[in-house]
Amino acid sequence: MSLAEMWELLVFVALVVVPVLASIKQVPARLRDLRAGIRGVVYVPVVLTVLFTVAAAALVLAEYVPPLQWGWLGTNVVVAPLADLAPAPEGAPGGTGAGSGGTFLGPTLTLALFLPFILLAFLVFNWYEEAYYRGSLRDVGIWAVLHLVMGIPIFAVIPIFAAGLVYKWIYDRRGLRAAYTAHLGTNVALLSVLVLTIVLAPTGTGAV
Repeated sequence: MSLAEMWELLVFVALVVVPVLASIKQVPARLRDLRAGIRGVVYVPVVLTVLFTVAAAALVLAEYVPPLQWGWLGTNVVVAPLADLAPAPEGAPGGTGAGSGGTFLGPTLTLALFLPFILLAFLVFNWYEEAYYRGSLRDVGIWAVLHLVMGIPIFAVIPIFAAGLVYKWIYDRRGLRAAYTAHLGTNVALLSVLVLTIVLAPTGTGAV
């Protein structure tokens, strides 16, 4: 295991595993919230459309303003163990078109060990995000900027803020549980794409 991998693992444990385990008793309540707000899942395609559209523009902006590419980790720490296994897109800021390939556990074991914690993190954390950061545009902005703590590049704050505006719209019109379901559904959809990218990657770049 390299020092970089060890650091990433320690950060994941501190910021994801420990909080998830500390909040594990909330899982039944969050599942009830999810069931009650299940109609919010219909907004997932809307959120994804806004997210990808704004992300594409933000990515272009980051090419012209290199400081926007900075992030202390470069990806969201919640999905960092899996992101290491996926090939980086050609043309992405700092990307080379190939994954790090350095995850010491290997793809299959990494997915088996980390995926449950990632899903539980979404299940618990997304509720708090919707409960505390949808009261005003200022709250949405604070929520977007706080993602920098999780390691994302600066330019990623822009599409996250745009997605937050959609969540606020849902929150204002359909309530907390619908917004929570939409948020969780969006993250699960993005995570599914990442997992499929890893599973279907050519041999040597993250294939299971």
